[in-house]
Amino acid sequence: MPLPDGADSEAHGEDRLLSYHFSMPCLRWPRAILLLLAVTAGQACAVPVFAYALRQWEPAPHTMQTTRGAAWIETTNRTLMDQKAWVMATDADAAGSGVFWPGGGTLWHSGEIDAGQLEGLINSPVRRELVRRLVAGDAAVWLFVPGGDAAADAAALERLSKRLRTLEGMIELPPPSEPGNALPPLRFSILECPATDPAEWATLAQLRALAKQADGSLIAPVFGRGRVLTSQATSEWTDELIDSVTFFLTGPCSCQVKEMNPGTDLLVCADWMTQFDTAQTAAQVVPPAPTAPPPVERVVIGAAPPAEPVPPPSTRLSPLLWTMLGLGVLLAGALAIALATRKPPP
Repeated sequence: MPLPDGADSEAHGEDRLLSYHFSMPCLRWPRAILLLLAVTAGQACAVPVFAYALRQWEPAPHTMQTTRGAAWIETTNRTLMDQKAWVMATDADAAGSGVFWPGGGTLWHSGEIDAGQLEGLINSPVRRELVRRLVAGDAAVWLFVPGGDAAADAAALERLSKRLRTLEGMIELPPPSEPGNALPPLRFSILECPATDPAEWATLAQLRALAKQADGSLIAPVFGRGRVLTSQATSEWTDELIDSVTFFLTGPCSCQVKEMNPGTDLLVCADWMTQFDTAQTAAQVVPPAPTAPPPVERVVIGAAPPAEPVPPPSTRLSPLLWTMLGLGVLLAGALAIALATRKPPP
C-alpha cells in the first residue's frame, strides 16, 4: 500500500462535497435529459464510472497525526500496513492530533487514537460488508444511517429502495469492450450503519463530517474502492438527486483522473487488487455438472424381512418319469403284438 508523501493533491474541498449536486452539470439537468442519458448510456463504448473506479482508482490513505513519538508511530504503521489499512501515522504538527482526509487538508476526527480505538478506526462490520459487496459487483452501496424515528426511517428506506429498483430496470450497461470484461447485471444495495453502535464510530464520524451533520439520518452512496460520492441528510435525497447520482455512476467515465471526479475515499481495510482478482477468477470457474446420485433403497423400519424367493418349477423330467414312460411304451408295444398274432375263433 503506498503511503502519502505530501505529493497527493486529491481535492475534496468541503464546499464541493456539500454542494456537488449543484456544481456538477449532470446533476442540474432536467429529468427528461437524465432519462435520455439512461437510454443512451447503454450504447456507449466507455466503461461506466463505477466499474472503472473499481478497477483503476486506487484509494488515497488518510493521515493520523499523533504526539506519541517515533517508536509508537513506527510500530503502528507496521500494524496498519499488515492489516491493509488505508491510513498512516505521522508526527502531529500545528494542526494538532487527529485523523485527516487524504491530502492532509481537513480533519474528520479530533484527538489522539489510543490502542483501544485503533481497530475501530480502521475496521468495522459495516465497512467489511461494504468491501465485500463492492468486490462482488454492486455498482454502488448506499449507506443508510437511521435517525431514530422508526416510521420515518422505514419510509426513507422504502422510498430509496423503490427508486433504485426502478433504475436497475431502466439503465442498460454497455457491452464489454474486450472479451472477459463483461459487467455483471446492474445491482444496487442498501447497507444500514447503526447510529449507536460503538464499533462504527469511525464510519459514522466520516459520514457525518462529510454531511456536516452531527445527528439525524444520512444517506451516502459508495462505489469503486470505497469512494463516498457524497453524504447528505435523508430529507435531501429526492428522486431527482437519486437519479442524478445513479446516472453519473453508470455513465461512461469521461474523465479518468480520480481527483477530477467528485467523491472522497472512505477509510477501510482492504487489499483491493487481491480481492478483485480473486473475485474475477472465481467468477470464471465453471463448476462441474452434478452427477446423479445412486438410487437409494427404501428401508421401512420394523417391517418383516422379505420372504425368500420361490424358484419356478423345473421343466426337466426326472429319471423316474423317464422309466415309467419307457415301461408304458414297452407295454403298449407288447399289447399291439399280442393283438396282431391272436388267431380268430373257428
